[in-house]
Amino acid sequence: MLHSNRSTVLVTAVLALLATTPSAQGRADAQGPSLLENGSVNQPCKLAISSNGFINYRGPYSRGYDSRSKTLHAERASIDILSDNSGCRYVLVVEPDGGKGQLISGNQALDFDVRALGSQTDGSAERVELSGRTQGGRQGARQQVELIIPPGQDVAAGLYRGFLKIALYDDSDGMLEFVDEQRLEVSAEVQPRISASFGSDPGASSNRRDLDFGSLRKGRRENVDFSVSANVGYEVRLRSLNGGNLIHEHADMSIAYDVELDGKAVVMDEIASNAPDLTGNTVSQHRLEFIIAGNPGNSVAGRYSDEVTVIITAE
Repeated sequence: MLHSNRSTVLVTAVLALLATTPSAQGRADAQGPSLLENGSVNQPCKLAISSNGFINYRGPYSRGYDSRSKTLHAERASIDILSDNSGCRYVLVVEPDGGKGQLISGNQALDFDVRALGSQTDGSAERVELSGRTQGGRQGARQQVELIIPPGQDVAAGLYRGFLKIALYDDSDGMLEFVDEQRLEVSAEVQPRISASFGSDPGASSNRRDLDFGSLRKGRRENVDFSVSANVGYEVRLRSLNGGNLIHEHADMSIAYDVELDGKAVVMDEIASNAPDLTGNTVSQHRLEFIIAGNPGNSVAGRYSDEVTVIITAE
């Protein structure tokens, strides 16, 4: 009997608790969020974007963008979705601001692509959609995208800037509801590039050329062409081993000569001048002309020579 009474009391208590649950639920519905079966509170999803606000494209060797490099480099960017609730479904849309994936410097444009992290497809400048659920806490979820600047873009050196637009949508009810948006600044430093060679092809790597005047006479001319390809303004300086003189191979004798660079007289000196002899940009071809200025008729017979170095540096 004692055992039975205890059972009856226990059962009655349980039934009473179950009987009062609907009215408590009704009051909760009228006053605010409800209790779920596991005891958690069903709060409305409050979502927001958090990011560091910029992506600096460092390139494969942390030197910025080099148009000569064939290495495809992906720069990663993390985007946090903030929420105090777990289980909130969301959609994150990342796309170039203005619809075109370009970084701009003056009148120059550097194309870029954006794609989801780990995507096996080629990069695309079109929008990227990322979906998921929050885990709760102030960093409810994290997504990552990759920024890619395709190699081989021959643009001027300098700092290039553009923007990504990030839009966040609440997908908790199966219908996308816009909740937040941010702009992410993208920047890339394009490195200076210069290549030069004797001849008409700046990529030929022909770095030495011999000029033979034959039998010397005053006023005789010989010339040589060299070409330069550059994405930055450059300076050309000339350095003569013998200060603008042809020196006899054995005797202490010399014959002076003059030099013109693209028709402009150049004062030869053993030390390169601080002032540029010529400035240019992009792709150009130049001509060096050497003119015998002294009177070889008064000189000792034999071989005379000098060595001239062409120095090309970025401005």
